[in-house]
Amino acid sequence: MALVLVAVALTACNDDSSEDSDSSPSPSNDGGAETAEPSPEGEVPSSSATGESDPETFEKFAVQIDQAVAEGSSDFFLDNPILTDVECPNEIVTDCGAGPTPTILQGVIEGRWRSEGFPVSPDELETTLDEYFAGGPNLVAVAVKENEGEGGDPAYYAITAADGDPKSTAVFVYKQPDQEYRLQSVIFAPVLGEEWTSGTCTECYDQWDAW
Repeated sequence: MALVLVAVALTACNDDSSEDSDSSPSPSNDGGAETAEPSPEGEVPSSSATGESDPETFEKFAVQIDQAVAEGSSDFFLDNPILTDVECPNEIVTDCGAGPTPTILQGVIEGRWRSEGFPVSPDELETTLDEYFAGGPNLVAVAVKENEGEGGDPAYYAITAADGDPKSTAVFVYKQPDQEYRLQSVIFAPVLGEEWTSGTCTECYDQWDAW
């Protein structure tokens, strides 16, 4: 599992001019089984092993995301997520809990758009998602960013929001360290959520499709 020394600011989706603003720290590549056919668990074959994005296959997987959002199923998103290690304290995270410091925080990256991200445990994120889904969001778009993060692999975005309310925007960031789409981070966008829901933010994604 990769060790990330500092949590990363979610200020942009890591274009060439914003290497220090990577929205998702480098994930570990542990786990994840290959499969030949789509399954309810979200395992979908893809050509991402070549380092090239496969938007059409992600759109097929997004059918399951759409259903999970409609049902408010936090468990779907937390099935085998990518867990990231962050050393604490660091420039961004100073509250390391009650244990000795320095220490390593491990979890799914959660953050605010154009702000900082930090790892939270799956249980903590489940509570946050339960509260979010209670507001009745829908899947509004899917998007792809090529060469995102230190590894240069594609990132896939499932963009959700309540009808007509960009302040309710949340972006579920998926990677494919293997043949399975796995949640790496969640970006909440109570400010500038329209950058994700409008399809006009060229620094956020390379391809955007309304759902």
